[in-house]
Amino acid sequence: MREIGVTTDKTGIENTFREITETAQNCKFHNCTHSNEIGCAVKIALEKGEIDVGTFQNYQKLEQERMRLEISYEQKRKNDKKFGKMCKQIMSAKQKTKYLDD
Repeated sequence: MREIGVTTDKTGIENTFREITETAQNCKFHNCTHSNEIGCAVKIALEKGEIDVGTFQNYQKLEQERMRLEISYEQKRKNDKKFGKMCKQIMSAKQKTKYLDD
């Protein structure tokens, strides 16, 4: 499925999975994730067999990838900085315990 390419623009996914996006308009909540919300029209259609499970799984994968791409550059830098600090703390703690063991 990656061959179609994923961008932060929802229209590509909406056009590819038109059946799901049209059904999603009938969901109870406008920000429905189609995972466990009560009143989710997509989940109901899946249960009835109106939407293919494999197609829905592909939709979810591409939607998750699109959401990851939406994270701004600044947010990515912020996350990387946090991760770097965490790694530094772990290495520092590891060095301290190394000397205690000797």
